[in-house]
Amino acid sequence: MNKKLFVIFLVIFSICTMNVYSKVGLGLQLGSEFSEDALDGNIGATIKFSSLPMVFALETSFNYRTFTHIGGSIDWWIGNPTISGSWKWFYGIGLAAGGNIDAKINFVGLRFLLGMHMMSMNFLELYLQCAPEIGFTFKISEFFHYPDYHIPVNLGFRIWF
Repeated sequence: MNKKLFVIFLVIFSICTMNVYSKVGLGLQLGSEFSEDALDGNIGATIKFSSLPMVFALETSFNYRTFTHIGGSIDWWIGNPTISGSWKWFYGIGLAAGGNIDAKINFVGLRFLLGMHMMSMNFLELYLQCAPEIGFTFKISEFFHYPDYHIPVNLGFRIWF
């Protein structure tokens, strides 16, 4: 229990310290995730710091019956060129990891980002992104599947503080 509290304290301390040096964008995203055997919906939460070219996300996937997957990603924006005014596009790479809720199947892989975003009213960021993922799926002590892929497409927003 003490280890869990210590980890939570470190995460909160890191976020608070980062806030001293940069603005923070917190948001939600909705989308679809295509893979070789499914088309699922997804919903997630994101956080981005203005001083880092990175986005952190936690999300869950669902189909018409139940929640199927929970996971996270860390994306590094390599480029963020301007299209026009506050409308920009971005590209980058990232890491994704997650697990299937029912079958205890896990996924680890690389992400390749491509998207666009726009700031509105100096505090609201709207974005659309596609982040194909390639990696491997495994169930501990039973099987290993490579390559495996997922193609999430998300529409979202972040509010900047």
